[in-house]
Order: sequence, then structure tokens, then C-alpha cells
Amino acid sequence: MLLTVKERLLLQGLIQKKPGNLVTIRLLHELQMALGFSDEEATALELTATDIGVTWNIKNEKDKEIPIGDATKGIIVETLNELDARNALTAELLPLCERFLGVVIDDKLSEEGK
Repeated sequence: MLLTVKERLLLQGLIQKKPGNLVTIRLLHELQMALGFSDEEATALELTATDIGVTWNIKNEKDKEIPIGDATKGIIVETLNELDARNALTAELLPLCERFLGVVIDDKLSEEGK
């Protein structure tokens, strides 16, 4: 799956503290490693950690192909659905909701307003 820098960072944050069984934790660990940034990539992007988050030079941004199998995708979808059920989603997670839940937020909101 082709992911942006922002989507990779959001996914890292989403899965970082996800509890689960041994299989779940192993799958999430493999995903965490794939989502990470190599030294070359971090240098090219000028990735910088700040008190409020991570910044990068968007002019140097390139999407990266991240292998996400069905089982791992299921865990991500489950996590997003759990947050949705608890009304715990935040605006920054909208790109992940759109990508993994197939929800286009703007279209959904405009349909509700009709």
C-alpha cells in the first residue's frame, strides 16, 4: 500500500500501544518496522522531532510502498472502529479512516446535510 509520510506517522502512533495477543503484537511489530524511516530517508526528508510532533520538508516527500497484509489491515480497521465507537477519533486520523475504512468524510457529511 502506497502511504504518505503523514499516513506512516499516524499509523505508527495508532498501533504503538495497541494491545493484543502474540500474533497481533508480532504483526504490528512487523508493520512498525516497515513504517519506519531509514537514515537516508530521514535525511532527505529533513525529519525533525519537536515538542509538538514531527516536521519534514514536504518538497522532498515521496510516498512509500508499505506491505500491509489482510490480517494486519484487519487490526488497523478494528482499532479505528474501536476509536470510532468510543467517540475517540481525532481530526488528524481522518486520512487513515478514509484509506482503511473506505469512508470519505466530506461526502458522508454532505449527504447527511441533504
